[in-house]
Amino acid sequence: MFKYFFTTFGDVYFGFEFDQHLFPNHKIIIPGTSRQRYLELKPAEKTIEKIKELGFIVKKSAIVKIIQEHQFPLIPQNYNYDVEWNEKFKRKYIFIFGAGASANCAYGGSRLDFDMDAGKPPLGTGLFSSNFHDIIQNYPGVKQSLMHIRQENVDVEALFETEWKEVQENGNSTFMSRHINIQFYLQELIEKISSHVSNKYYDENLYALFADKLQTIHNRDTTNQYAFVSFNYDTLLEYFLQEIFFGEQIITSFDQYVQVNNFPFCIFKPHGSWDWGWQFPKDIWNKIVGYTSIPNWLFKKQINFHTLYNEILGNEFEIIDWSGWGLECMINKYQLGRYSIDKSQMSIRGQNATGPFYPALLLPYRDKDEFTMPPKHYLTLHSYLGEVETIIIIGWKGNEEAFNRLMEEQTHRLRKIVIADPNPKVVNENLKKIITKKDIEIVHYSGFEEFVKVGMEKELNLSL
Repeated sequence: MFKYFFTTFGDVYFGFEFDQHLFPNHKIIIPGTSRQRYLELKPAEKTIEKIKELGFIVKKSAIVKIIQEHQFPLIPQNYNYDVEWNEKFKRKYIFIFGAGASANCAYGGSRLDFDMDAGKPPLGTGLFSSNFHDIIQNYPGVKQSLMHIRQENVDVEALFETEWKEVQENGNSTFMSRHINIQFYLQELIEKISSHVSNKYYDENLYALFADKLQTIHNRDTTNQYAFVSFNYDTLLEYFLQEIFFGEQIITSFDQYVQVNNFPFCIFKPHGSWDWGWQFPKDIWNKIVGYTSIPNWLFKKQINFHTLYNEILGNEFEIIDWSGWGLECMINKYQLGRYSIDKSQMSIRGQNATGPFYPALLLPYRDKDEFTMPPKHYLTLHSYLGEVETIIIIGWKGNEEAFNRLMEEQTHRLRKIVIADPNPKVVNENLKKIITKKDIEIVHYSGFEEFVKVGMEKELNLSL
């Protein structure tokens, strides 16, 4: 019999329970799509690694409740994100921006000041630098993590990935509380950095120069549309694109990020953005009396993801994306479905959301198969990649497993990859399955600045 398994880390699994004796402290949950393959396994083949290819293995202490399928109310499926593509646009180019672009976005006489500026966009462990001591002091979960983050040669993505596996496999409530607290910290930090950089380094900013050149190129051939994938939480890219193309900030809804038929560009942010999140209900303030802030209250109460999603932000019938099974199958390495928080219910801070909200930021995990963007964004990106002929990579290492699989599967027309990075070997290695496709031309530039100043006109096939 099918069952729904609600977990402390926010995921809801739907499937059959098997072999309760095999791992006495865990439950083996196998979706219907892989049930037959599981039944065909010999006893010796039922290893943890094999089970994870076919389903989920979860510690019993991490399961909040189990509901039989017939006991669960029927919730209507409401996905309707079919896009009608206006054929007047050519969608040949997609730009992928990573942290290296923002960390090196100043040029000219501003470069030295920028490199010495404590408000420069940081990389890796730099997100938790002592430069941000005043902000860190407000987040006890961040302070508890510093002993691990600031170790010599630590890989912060690997660290967070290890902790997340501990959360999933063993329901570690301390790690959950820390990770929620870190999300709030990053939201505040990146908001301040975005504002600081866009205001202080406006005149000699590579994002500004890039957007200015792109606007000129687009003006000469308005049939070209450009797509941007940014793995950065900051809003520097979209700020300068809007300012230079339109003279003001005009993106006020999530649909406007992906206007494929009447906008010169689309913007996709797979890891979320500092100004995205889920609005807290107004009555939340009644619960935090005596605490300095919502993040502080959540941390001190050791609130887990299940409670956050299903009791604070909403209830399990409203806040969980019950239409998301198929989408999760598309993203997952083994085509395994699950249910989680509804990303179509996010708001944009300062536009259609005021007051506190839970930040939509995917922590920098090394291998986590997830996207923190609305379903419509993912499905639009999925289709858009099928039109792309040139991928231009700026400051991104190519180390996003789920996104890489999407590119491998969807870029049927790809002919060129442009890599703007001082260390292209890392990018080449991470993207070798794409780079080694037949008849792919590879072009290298030393970084963001050389590409903007030397490469844009050449690679976009236009002369200024």
